[in-house]
Amino acid sequence: MNEPIRAAAFSLRGAPRDLKVAARGVEPGAFPRGYCRYCGSQNPRGARFCKCCGAAFSPDTRRAWWWVLPTVVLLATYVTFRSALDGDFVNWDDEANLVYNPHVRALGPDQLRWMWTSTLLGVWEPLSWMVKAAQAVAGGMTASTFHRVSLALHLASTLLFYLVCQRLLRGAVPDPAADGAGLRLAAAAAAFVFAVHPLRAETVAWVTAQPYVLAVFFTLACVLAYLSSVESSGPGAGRVWYGVSVLCAALAMLSKAAAMPLPVVLTVLDVYPLRLLGGRRGWLTPAARRVWLVKLPYYALGLATAVAATWATGSSPPLLRLVESGPPERVAAVLFGFAFCLGKSLIPLGLSPYYPLPARVHAVEAQFILSALLVVGLTTLVVALRRRWPAGLAAWTCYVLYLVPVVGILQHGSQLAADRYSYLSCLSLGVLLSGAVFCLWRRRGSLRPAAVAALSIGSVCTAVALGFMTWRQAGVWQDSGTLWRHALRIDPQSTFARLNLGIYLHNNVGLEPAIEQYEAALRLNPQDAKAHSNLAAALIALGRFGEAIEHASRAIELMPTLASAHHNLSLAMTQTGRSAEAEAAAREAIRHQRDNARLYHSPETPDPYASLGVALFKQGRFEEAITAFEQALRINPAFEDARVNLGAAHYNLGVALARQGRRAEAVRHLRAALAINPDHAGVRAALGALEAQPETGG
Repeated sequence: MNEPIRAAAFSLRGAPRDLKVAARGVEPGAFPRGYCRYCGSQNPRGARFCKCCGAAFSPDTRRAWWWVLPTVVLLATYVTFRSALDGDFVNWDDEANLVYNPHVRALGPDQLRWMWTSTLLGVWEPLSWMVKAAQAVAGGMTASTFHRVSLALHLASTLLFYLVCQRLLRGAVPDPAADGAGLRLAAAAAAFVFAVHPLRAETVAWVTAQPYVLAVFFTLACVLAYLSSVESSGPGAGRVWYGVSVLCAALAMLSKAAAMPLPVVLTVLDVYPLRLLGGRRGWLTPAARRVWLVKLPYYALGLATAVAATWATGSSPPLLRLVESGPPERVAAVLFGFAFCLGKSLIPLGLSPYYPLPARVHAVEAQFILSALLVVGLTTLVVALRRRWPAGLAAWTCYVLYLVPVVGILQHGSQLAADRYSYLSCLSLGVLLSGAVFCLWRRRGSLRPAAVAALSIGSVCTAVALGFMTWRQAGVWQDSGTLWRHALRIDPQSTFARLNLGIYLHNNVGLEPAIEQYEAALRLNPQDAKAHSNLAAALIALGRFGEAIEHASRAIELMPTLASAHHNLSLAMTQTGRSAEAEAAAREAIRHQRDNARLYHSPETPDPYASLGVALFKQGRFEEAITAFEQALRINPAFEDARVNLGAAHYNLGVALARQGRRAEAVRHLRAALAINPDHAGVRAALGALEAQPETGG
């Protein structure tokens, strides 16, 4: 701007707006926010007058209300998942991971060593173990403590996703500042769908799935910090944001190995929408090489996490892993996983906690062929449209990257797919949704009023429907009974669901309903060793010891390393007077349990030690019985049956020692029995009689 015009501009300060516009010859709104709409000069945030032309800035009332949309999304998410806060632990990995795991009850050196070296259930997630231990120390081993933290992390991730969507849209559209309201609306729509989609219910409402929530929180924090480092105007701020991004990437991968594709995802963002790689920038130009250099710490972290995840998966038992299948079957399972998450994202019906992996994957089955055709077709489409629609290829690439570690490459469980696998992968689909909403917003002026009304009503109805479906799906995880009854409604042929429902009924409802479920599971699969073992436990409780021995023996034939089967056989034999055989079975149970604990890096259970103590007690070997009961109580101090039996063993040993004239030892054991059961009249009488006797040399 030349000097005469600059002087004229200052002389127009306070003049009517139309006069200023006419003087400049520029239409208002021709420049993005932060720039004067009259002369185009950039001004500092919060300035009241343009430093160049002196024009007064009018307050942007829409910006003052930027917090309304994310607040509405967060409130809707909280209301949707509020019922999950009252949920209990479920009998699917919660007990092994938390309830019976002594390593997560403190944060001492021994516990930390276990957390950083454990491959329990075939995963390596040290930070998640530390977070769980911190929750147990702060709030106790209660399900509500873990549910609150999971929901808080999910809410925080929702807010971060809202901010990430805004940043990515600004990089993708040519003039983002011209329509800030549209950006905020599009980001809020994507955040809402991510937060309250029914596929999120499993991840948020299941305590064992908390590592996924933690990993997504740090992943989004990493992406947001990386975008801030790229957009930062000063080198100092850029380095700070870059350091925060690398730190969050490390924390995400330490939370869950499924986050290890993060370096490649950041590279995809460099290509689009940041446009730092490829195109006119090139791939190996000096500027591009600087971008690759920045990525080296991320790739180092990803490689280290991949090595740790492979080691953890390889250290776990086969559990129907796909490593026993050929390459065609592995590829078929991977492609099915891609299609599964996409299909359930679009049509979230028939959601189940468990989708079983077939004993043998046949690549020529219809579900695998259709999945392959869908995935190959979509891949071909986005590649063909990469120049006209680069966002499609970028989103699809990120979606595939985050599914690869969990749907077949490192897959190790007995499930073919899972709802929780979508928690990371569908973030990219959410960003794509935000782009679609923003495009509709910008074209709203060209749409007929009826079309706008239809889109608005349809969006509201979809939002309400998603919220209601997610609220119901979160309620499925209220307790084990609700969970497995729902699974059986989805798949009545699921032996896994019947087995777990039987366990819940056995412990909380009654033996006869539990036996019905175990027998139904055996009708579906007569070779299910765990069903035979659990049926034996229920029959023991009903006093049908002969049948219990048959089923426990059959379970051992089918799975010789099943510790619970040996334990149940020991209990049944003890009740039939076969104490020596019961002792041998209990020792076998302890041996296999220790082997499994070393293999799984899992904690031991007190039951085999308690059954050994009972067998020894029946043989009159009270000192050995006391040792076994004490070991059971060391594993689980709240094990009431072991405590009662320990008191009985102390009492009987005290009486036996008194008969041998070993008064001091007898008094010590009787006092131990009295400490366990102060109301036991027999203990009080025996102890009183001994203490009344004069001291002797015996």
